[in-house]
Amino acid sequence: MRHATLPALTILLLSGAGAACATSATGAARTASPADSAAAHATSAPRRNSRRLTREEIRATSKSDLYDVIETLRPAWLRSAVRESGVTVTPIRVYLNNSPQGGPSALHNIDANGVEYVERLDVQAATLRFGSGNTQGAIVVVSSSQ
Repeated sequence: MRHATLPALTILLLSGAGAACATSATGAARTASPADSAAAHATSAPRRNSRRLTREEIRATSKSDLYDVIETLRPAWLRSAVRESGVTVTPIRVYLNNSPQGGPSALHNIDANGVEYVERLDVQAATLRFGSGNTQGAIVVVSSSQ
């Protein structure tokens, strides 16, 4: 029985060396130069952090109401989780400079222009940081003046 050979490509990235080596199924190798790697990284956009909104992202929206900013950039943060039984649980809690503000509607009272960053904590992280009762996690707002 004869086996079909499929072309394969193996890529090895050398950390700190700035070079990549590609090897085909025939064994031929080509090493990318550090300039090739730098060019590839220069054209890629920075990764968006789904758990954090930066001051730059907030300012880019031109919105002054922090609720509107989050609704535009991270709408999933504002959705309440629904249990399998269909019962909506306690809404996500909002903290401003580690002080409890209430539910998501409290974000309407926070001026987006005065915010350094906003962070979304999952249930476990919110419970570790703020104690029990954060069944939906937390939205933590850090103001520029802190």
